[in-house]
Formats: sequence, structure tokens, C-alpha cells
Amino acid sequence: MDVEAVIATFGTVDVVARDRAVGAASPDCGRSSNRVHDSYQRRLRDLPLAEQSVVIHLTVRCFLCCSARKTPARMTVSLSFAGAERQVPQLLDEMSRADDADFNSRADPTGWSIRTGPPGRCVKRAWDDRETNHKERDFMGGKGQLHVSAELAGVLERIDALGGMLDERADAAEELGRLPEDTARALLDTGIVRAELPLSLGGYEFAPRQLIETAERTSYHDASAGWTLFALQMVTGTTAAYLARDAAAELFPDVPSGRYALLAGHGTRPGRAVPVEGGFQVSGQWQFASGMAHATHIHSAIQVEGTDELRVLAMPKSQVTLDGNWDVLGLRATHSIDYHCTDVYVPHEYTYLATTDTPVNGGAVYRLGLVNMSAIGHTGWALGVGRRLLDELKRVAAARAGSRGAAVDTSQFHAEYAMAEARFRAARAWVYDIWQEVEQSLDQGESPSTEQDTLIRLVLNHTTSTVYEVGSAVHRWAGSAAIRRGPVDRFLRDLGTGAQHITSSPVVLQNCGRWMSGAQPDARWSFLDLT
Repeated sequence: MDVEAVIATFGTVDVVARDRAVGAASPDCGRSSNRVHDSYQRRLRDLPLAEQSVVIHLTVRCFLCCSARKTPARMTVSLSFAGAERQVPQLLDEMSRADDADFNSRADPTGWSIRTGPPGRCVKRAWDDRETNHKERDFMGGKGQLHVSAELAGVLERIDALGGMLDERADAAEELGRLPEDTARALLDTGIVRAELPLSLGGYEFAPRQLIETAERTSYHDASAGWTLFALQMVTGTTAAYLARDAAAELFPDVPSGRYALLAGHGTRPGRAVPVEGGFQVSGQWQFASGMAHATHIHSAIQVEGTDELRVLAMPKSQVTLDGNWDVLGLRATHSIDYHCTDVYVPHEYTYLATTDTPVNGGAVYRLGLVNMSAIGHTGWALGVGRRLLDELKRVAAARAGSRGAAVDTSQFHAEYAMAEARFRAARAWVYDIWQEVEQSLDQGESPSTEQDTLIRLVLNHTTSTVYEVGSAVHRWAGSAAIRRGPVDRFLRDLGTGAQHITSSPVVLQNCGRWMSGAQPDARWSFLDLT
């Protein structure tokens, strides 16, 4: 018996059965019961189908008697919109790779298969949602369950494979003031930036904790590389999510093949935008464009003259002047330069509201908004740097143990190392605890609460401060390794610079305290300000 599910353009899919009431069991079920799962809904609220509709056909799920275990269901998706149609095979392929082993142990002998039919139709055998909600794939414009990618392990493995190269080229990158081109290309090929691109555009669309782990792993190998890549990842990913569909399609035409824009820029000090027909004339000067050497396009905050509305733009890098003034103590290889432009026309569709938490492209993760998406990268970066510094100190201690007068042989060193390890691990555990709760909210179709917005900022501030304290302990006990050129020296300098970022500033901590203590219980966050 077939189950038909019909959806209007902006509705949900309600599953109904031919000649059988919803939830009714087949007579004489014997060992198994065929029934319609009346709670099944596949929301397609923001799928861009204009006046058209979607028809989804599902077979009735087979439930073993006295068992909650679900068995495979066939899924047919009929789409008329060409852009959405191209994404369906990719989504289903990812499902098959993620669950292939589990599925094959339970599916019929034909296993996974895909066939293409008339234009606008693709058919694939798939199995339905299990107890965890995180395997749900949908086109929801941020209104559905959180997508958790099966690509994380592969991305991390590819990052780790570059560890030796990053160590070898770190000094050269500092002298150059940016990552060498082949190093940057190798890192991009791991899928780091694709990890934050919307699934509907061909990206991996990692969940928050997956993004944190990606930044953590990259930064462990090289702090400047980690900073550069999480900056490119965040700016590129949010641009893809929040820009209008036509603009996003132009900038991200073929993500799986690597044909997409890379964006860098600054979003806290806005430039000036004068409204003109079809867009804005933009002028401004911005700072700290991390990763600019590897970008093709610019991301910048603008304030609209006459309304003071804050927007974010995307425009080709060729339309701005690069000031090239990155001369700093740490994070030297991030190329976080200043840039400016004067009276550059930017079409309206290449801008979006800076405060938006409603993605045009992509799913639930983009309901976090710009500041929270940025906090993900900064948090992962701090964790990676902290772990690397502790591991470097352990290597220094092993090399010097047993030598005459070695400080690392003292009980004081052992106690302080233990305390540094404990502080770091406690901070890391709190990071993943907070973000697990945020993921649960996103998975339930909600946006972060004010308390969660506060805790996201607080846990970043706390993690950065904790890692800074860890760095102080490493500096105290590493001896000459802390002052001679090498990984300890480099990571300490990078940490000192990264800890100065505005997201970890005392003002943000004070704002968190005002809300947490009840001094401003009705206040809400506007970027990093509590209002």
C-alpha cells in the first residue's frame, strides 16, 4: 500500500493513506504490522517553488510487532524548481554514505540505488528517521531540524594530514604575512569552508559543535591557519545563507566542484551606504579582514543613510583598496589587513540585514545569526590553541626531565600542570555542554533564547580567558622554549593577539554579568551590546 503526501507551496507534508485511516493497523498482522506513521511530517516551508507544489510519495513503514524499530521507507521527491532539484540527489547521497552500514544490515537485498526519471524527478531508496533527530535532511530555510553532517570525520582526517606541512611552513607564513598559496589551497581542499555552506547550495552545513571541532583541530596544528580558515568559513557561510537567492546562486554556482566565492572582511564598524535606485553607494574604511589574501569577495557592515539600518554587503574584492598594514606581534600569517572604498555601487540583493537570523538558503544552524556564528569559530580556535600549548609543554618537560636543576622535575611543576589541564578540560566541557543545549533548541525549530545568547558569549569569554591563563603557565615553565623561535613562542604570541578580539573583551563579560545577575532581566542582545 502506498502513502501519499501532498504539500502546498508553503505548508507541511501531512501523510495520508489510500483507503486506510491514519494510524490504522493492517488486519491479521501476524508478525508484522503495516501502518501509517501519523506523526511524520517533512516541512518544506521555504523551498523556492513559486506557485508550484511538491508531491512526496512514501511507502508504508513496516513495524515489527511489539517493537519500536523502524524499517526502510522509499522516498520519491518531485520538484519542479531546477535549483532545488539539483540538490536532492546530493542530500540523498549523503544520507546513504552516513548510514550505509546500518541500513544494509536491515534493508532489503537491493540496498541503496538511485535512478533518474523525467526532468524534475529523482528517486532514491532511503530509510526514515531513527530515534535521533539529527539525521533529518530537509529544505527548510532554517525552520526545521538541525542538520548534522556525515562529513565531519573526513574533514578532520584531511586537516590532520596537513599537520606536518603546517608546522614546517609556519615560520615562512609569518614572514610572508599570510598563508602560502599552496598551503591555503590544501586547507580549502579539506572542506573547511564548505563545512559552513548551506546544504541547499552544495555545502556540508555542519552543526555548531561540528564547526567548533573543525576550528579546534585546524588551530591545534597552526593558530594563524585556524584563525584564517574559521574567518573565511564564517563570513563565506553566512553570506551564502543570508543573501537573496539570485545573488547566492551567482556567488555559489557549484560548491561541490569548488566553484564558489570566498569572502573576508569586517562586520563591526559600518561604512556609509547612500540609497540609490536598485541599491547603495557605499564608502567606508574597515579593519581586521582576516584571510583577505585568499578571498575573492568582501564582506562589510554598512549603515544606511536616512534610516540607520545596519546591513552587510558582499562585493568583489577588486572594488576596494587594500591597505596592507598588518604588522603585529601574533597571528602574523592571518593577513588581517585594513581596506577602504569610496562611492562603490552595491545592488540591494547583495546586502542583507545585519541582525537577521532567518536564512534564505540553508537550515536551522543559520538561525544563530552573525554574532553567534562568529562565536563558534573563536571558541574552537581558543580550544585548539590551548590544547596545543599544553601538549608542547609536555614535550618540553619530557626533553628536560632528569637534567640537572630541571624545573620540570619539581612537584610544583607537576601541580601547576595538573591545574592547567583541569582548567582547560573544564572549559572545553562547558563549551560543548552549552552548545549541545543550543543545538537541541535549533533542532526543535527554535531560535536561541536570551539566556543561550548570553551563555554563548560568556562561554567564549571564559574559554579565551582560561586558555590565556594556560598560556601563562606554559610561558612560566617552558623556559627558553618560550622565547626562542619555535612552536611554543609562536602559539604564545598568537594567543596573546587572539585574546584581544572584541568578542572576548571585558565589556562583553560585563554585559553577560548584567543579564545573568538579574540587573537587566528584560534586556536583549544586539550584536555584543545588551540593550
